[in-house]
Amino acid sequence: EEEEEEGLGLLSEPLTDGQRQELDLCMARVDNILVGKYKKAQLVSVQSNSGTMAPGKQLWTKAKELAKSMPKQLTELGPFELGSVSLEAIGFVKEMATPQYSISLDATPLACLSAYPTLGRYGCISPWDAITLEGGARERAGIPRDATFFAWAFPLPGIADIEDAAELLKAATPAELNGLSFVINGGFIYANNGFLPVAINAVVGLKAFYRGTSAKPLPAMTLPFDGPHKLPPAMRAKLESGNRFMGPTLPQMIKDGITGFTWVEPSDGGLKDHQSVDWRTGGFVYVYDDRRLDCFFRVSKE
Repeated sequence: EEEEEEGLGLLSEPLTDGQRQELDLCMARVDNILVGKYKKAQLVSVQSNSGTMAPGKQLWTKAKELAKSMPKQLTELGPFELGSVSLEAIGFVKEMATPQYSISLDATPLACLSAYPTLGRYGCISPWDAITLEGGARERAGIPRDATFFAWAFPLPGIADIEDAAELLKAATPAELNGLSFVINGGFIYANNGFLPVAINAVVGLKAFYRGTSAKPLPAMTLPFDGPHKLPPAMRAKLESGNRFMGPTLPQMIKDGITGFTWVEPSDGGLKDHQSVDWRTGGFVYVYDDRRLDCFFRVSKE
């Protein structure tokens, strides 16, 4: 028992660089074994028929199920489809002393969320930053003319526990959809020169995390992204040291193995020393337990 407790204690300590390399090698070997078994099972199944070699088919089925449960790097993020949200309609308040916002679940567009008592009422907001999109890109993103600054509003805490979040969006009326989308998917807040919020654009279309489903179509305001790009390990360390990552907020993110994500604003001073990445339009970073899958997507200027 003492040896077992000692072993558990070692696992709780940070890994050294050498241990991390050994772990990466082990994971690579496991990946190769799984891929080999999958290919072998697939070959056996193709060569067999429905009446014979049932074990081969069973192995193939198990291999496919295992492959589905393995972490998957995002292959695309957008374009986001955006929809305008009335600040008053959802009881939106930007907290002055903290980087947070609050909403009212008593508001009509959000009434269906009152059935989820674990859902928070306060969400996090990134630091304000100057709007960098111009011309057609700014117009397509639906950025108001009187807006000078913007921030990303993260979804409310507890959204990941709502398994039927996609169904809530599908069942929403046109009057409810944008407000619900803001709470479930997040959105961009726009402010004037005095940092007073003047508009919210919610993400109403997020196909990367709602596979096989879609929100009701709305007039298109879109925000495209380029990527995925590999995230430099030093950049992840920088973001982690600043406690920048939020846990996955949607069930599909959890299924894909995403352990955290964040928004990096265009003028993020904390990343200025990483000249290999241009953040002038801002972007989203996604991280995994398997650091080889870490990636980011930048807002496209096109």
